[in-house]
Amino acid sequence: MSCSCREPGDVPEHGILSMRARVSHVLVRLQAALESSGIPYGRDGEVLTVTVDGAAARDTVYDTLHRMLTSVEREHIRAMFLPSSAPATYADYFDADTLDHHLAMMQAGWLREVLRTGSLTSVLQPIVYAADPGRAFAYEALLRLNVGGELRSAEGVFAVAREAQLLPALDRAARESAIAVGAAYAHDARIFINFAPSSIYDPVSCLRTTLALLEGTGILHEHVVFEVIESDRIEDVDHLKNILRYYRERGFGIALDDLGSGYASLKLLNDLRPDFVKIDMDLIRGVDSDPYKAAIASKLIEAAANIDLPVIAEGVETAEEFGWVADRGVRFVQGFYVGRPAMPPAIRTPSIGHA
Repeated sequence: MSCSCREPGDVPEHGILSMRARVSHVLVRLQAALESSGIPYGRDGEVLTVTVDGAAARDTVYDTLHRMLTSVEREHIRAMFLPSSAPATYADYFDADTLDHHLAMMQAGWLREVLRTGSLTSVLQPIVYAADPGRAFAYEALLRLNVGGELRSAEGVFAVAREAQLLPALDRAARESAIAVGAAYAHDARIFINFAPSSIYDPVSCLRTTLALLEGTGILHEHVVFEVIESDRIEDVDHLKNILRYYRERGFGIALDDLGSGYASLKLLNDLRPDFVKIDMDLIRGVDSDPYKAAIASKLIEAAANIDLPVIAEGVETAEEFGWVADRGVRFVQGFYVGRPAMPPAIRTPSIGHA
């Protein structure tokens, strides 16, 4: 059984774009956008059609619709793009999606190229013992884009992938990259690997290649921690629990990111019962001088200690922040103060007195 995750594909350069707006004023806005831009179109009831002949014409149409319609209006328009020589089939109508999705597919052309060429790598950021900050407990693998030999931040790339329905392909590539660098540099430390739960449909089939790659590296399963990210976007908790059960049965650890970022992360703490929890970096930033942040963070640390749940303070950037979390019994620390994401990874050893 192969993974059913969608693979990246090209947006056609020739064909017919059919659009339907069920809300009357959105239909009027759509028609006005085409007319004011001089784009020829046909109309059959609520359906507007535009014939596209070539990449330039396609780009003009999509750029116009993105510029002249709001995101709310685009969400109310269903669209379908078919080759002009192929009549629509019954199955084609199931592929109709929002106009916003079609625009995202257009804008994600660079991402499809990155996935095709494998221009992805990972860097490692150390997670150190608060009581012995010169020693790495683990490394978190963070995705980077390799552009002409220069590593660039992948911030925002997952949002683009989600809109273009490329998230499964990107998430799989990120996991495989993380395993590769972890095998080369993490050694006996644990490796934290981020994953977006919405990218995995069936854990058995979708994670088969990841597990095979792990087996080939010799990394022990108990040294791998899968970190649940974007807790605010998780809609099907039962599905996520099924995925994590599959991980745990194979000896992997589970971490929950961004504790304290909102109600969703607190609820997931109870639902998932992770092996590690990370306090949200926005809560840690300036915690030593902000009584509101300090009060919230203290309660979270205390609650975790009561259930013997190891806490990782994420985003520690100053000696004062490090001293604050260490003095309150946080076991592990991650952030620029102890080590930046790099390859190979390096620890900036702070003084044990937090000065």
